[in-house]
Amino acid sequence: MPPPLAERAREAFDAFCDVHLPGFVDAPNGIRTKFDGPEARYGYFNLPYDIQAIFGVTFTSLLLLQIIDRSSIKAPIDKFKEYLRRVVEEIDLLSEKEIEIAKYCYAVPPSNCRDLINFRKGIRANFLQKKDGKLPVSAEEAFAVAFNGARDLYLLNAANVSDSNGLDGVPQDCWIATQDKKLAAFSKMVHNVNINGEAGKYSAVVRPPESKEDEYWLMADTEHHSLALGRSVHHRQRTVEFEKYVQAAHRVAEEVRGLMP
Repeated sequence: MPPPLAERAREAFDAFCDVHLPGFVDAPNGIRTKFDGPEARYGYFNLPYDIQAIFGVTFTSLLLLQIIDRSSIKAPIDKFKEYLRRVVEEIDLLSEKEIEIAKYCYAVPPSNCRDLINFRKGIRANFLQKKDGKLPVSAEEAFAVAFNGARDLYLLNAANVSDSNGLDGVPQDCWIATQDKKLAAFSKMVHNVNINGEAGKYSAVVRPPESKEDEYWLMADTEHHSLALGRSVHHRQRTVEFEKYVQAAHRVAEEVRGLMP
């Protein structure tokens, strides 16, 4: 969140603890940080370089959603195939959350499947559209939409990391309370699975049963799984270089600026 909002959230938390948890104190090794910086128009490019690296995969993936959604490609499955190609080309990584989002964004659900239609509407509203329900018309608006979506997914990732790593050696059981209906809808669609104490490493996708007979979903899943299997050896052998994610984000952002000045 923008630093001034983070500062106000910290102050509100301290006030809550003073009233309801008077015995609660910071850990001895805790660092008291004051957050300051811009509030208006705060986005990905305002983040420190190391934080840009953390957000780079998701931010770049969501910008690619915008680019391909506006492309001349007509067929939904062809749009999804192009998305997979660009993701591999730009960030060399397949992330289940972003790929499942892309499947919904490019799908044209059967008219008789209300659940798929509603899911698609909610996913596009959160990851492709502005708050007014319209597509971005400028690069800055596209960056804002992608950054908002990236923060939603980062919140889920942060909860998973806390569950897996604990805090100062104390196991955690993390839950997220939100009034964001779109984030809640996404959480109904993709569930992280805790296996061997690692939350978030595996996921389970939930879809309405009508998708099992829909040609687009069958083809999209086949393309996704085939690509993932074909890259499995490469994925296990490679070394992750986080600076490349920042470079990819800036490179794709320049492409967006060319499309939406």
